[in-house]
Parts: sequence; structure tokens; C-alpha cells
Amino acid sequence: MWRGVPVILMAAAVGGAVASCDDPSPPPSLESFCGGVCQGAVRCDNSVPLQICNSSCTGDSATRRSLAVVRPEAAAVVGACLSSDLACEMIFSGPFDACWDRARSETPPSPRLVTFCQEYATWAFNCGYSLSVEDCRTGLNIQTDAFLDEMAACTRLASCEATDACLNNLFGNI
Repeated sequence: MWRGVPVILMAAAVGGAVASCDDPSPPPSLESFCGGVCQGAVRCDNSVPLQICNSSCTGDSATRRSLAVVRPEAAAVVGACLSSDLACEMIFSGPFDACWDRARSETPPSPRLVTFCQEYATWAFNCGYSLSVEDCRTGLNIQTDAFLDEMAACTRLASCEATDACLNNLFGNI
């Protein structure tokens, strides 16, 4: 069952996202992320063909879903980290946590996040969970406003159990 902080940490680590598999338009964050990871791959192994890597990355449906709700400015930080700063062994095997952590620390919160976290922390408290506004802002500042709106819709359901189920479903589609 969902318990406030683990969902936020999961969203932050993965870069959380939900998008339609049938959506032909790539999420804005996809180019920054894939460009960065592929430049990093070429930096670490010059036999990696940049175009093939980029096509493979941008065409991957799981990657598209994962990045659909990542703010473009956060993905740009991750892409820059992947292209030049991440150790080569991490480029090929992951995790990319250091780059996502950097994005969370360098991406300022959106105005929607500020409002959302106040409401979300209140919901968490009312349902018996412990979550500070600051933890919410730190964990979700790389998410798009649309994703925050989906989370907020879950918190308006009739019960804590219904909200838990909704959030589990939302994050289960990452």
C-alpha cells in the first residue's frame, strides 16, 4: 500500500511519468535525456553510434512514458550530467540517481508545486502519513504540473484508501 514518502521517492528516482503509449509526439524531456545519455555513451565508448543510440532511446516506449511528466528544465540538467559528468560504468549500467539528484537540487520549484505540496502534505497528515512540505517539494520538483494535477485529483477521492489505490495506479504506470 502506498505510504506518502515512498511514492515521492520512487517518482523522484525514476523521473516518474505517465503517458499514453499511442501518443506520437515525444515528451519535451526526451531529447535532452536521450541526447545526454547517448553523448555519454559515445564519450565512454567511441564505437557507439550516436544516431543509433539516440533513435533507440527516443523510440523506447518505456523511456517515453518515464519522461512524459519530467519538466524539460530538469531533463536538461540530467542530460548535461549524463553527457559529461557521470562515470562510464554508470552510463552503461545505471543507475542515474546522481544526475536525477542534481536535477532535483538545481531545478527551482514551479509555482504549481508550491501550491500542490501544501495541499498534499495536509492530505498526507489527514490520512495518517508523515510528509513535510519540504520533502514533497524536494521529491517532486522535477515533475510537470500536469502530473501534479493527476496526483491532486487522486487526493480528492472520498477516502484515504481510494486515494492510495489511485496513487498506486498512477505510479504503477511509470
